[in-house]
Amino acid sequence: MPSQVMTSGAIRQSAIDIYPGRSGATWNRQVITPTQAVINHCAELEKCSPIRIKRFKFEKKIKQPVTVEWLDTFCAHADKQMSALAIFMFATACRISEARRLQWSDVDFQQRTILVRKTKNKKERKPSMPQRLLVALANMERDKAPFGGPETTLRRAWDAVIARAAKADPGFQRLTFHSCRHGFATKLLRDNIDPKTAAGLGGWDSVSLFLETYA
Repeated sequence: MPSQVMTSGAIRQSAIDIYPGRSGATWNRQVITPTQAVINHCAELEKCSPIRIKRFKFEKKIKQPVTVEWLDTFCAHADKQMSALAIFMFATACRISEARRLQWSDVDFQQRTILVRKTKNKKERKPSMPQRLLVALANMERDKAPFGGPETTLRRAWDAVIARAAKADPGFQRLTFHSCRHGFATKLLRDNIDPKTAAGLGGWDSVSLFLETYA
């Protein structure tokens, strides 16, 4: 049986075959990027020849950030956990994965700081705790991790809050967990915090990527 030659075109076609009808962003994220990483690694070990895979073009959508007004409405329809989760992610720029790993031992109420472990860029950071977040966390039960449990469970509870808020206010927009991180960045830039400082506070490694995404 003749061996098949792996080419850039064949890899691009495999993305289309595996995820038919999806966007270029999905093909890049799910197929092109991981495949390119494997090829680069093998090439460094001299196991194969390097191949440069052309990314798919796609339309970049404007990311909708959480605002203080959105947060106020959400919290008005949320229980203690969901309210604290939204405030936590908005105030610290934490991802949902980082929020789920939070333990009470990471929360220093006296110093008003939170230790964020196992971040995406493998660097611990210690964001400050504003008054609103301090109160929200202080009012929670301490018998279990603040935001532990499966992400799907948290997402269902999150969506239920949004449904209640939208029923009371039909104009209320459905935003995701990650929109809180966007909100953190957007608010700091609108408050005239310089991009380098804002990126550092939120745990972004690349100031240029931070600017391209949020400014």
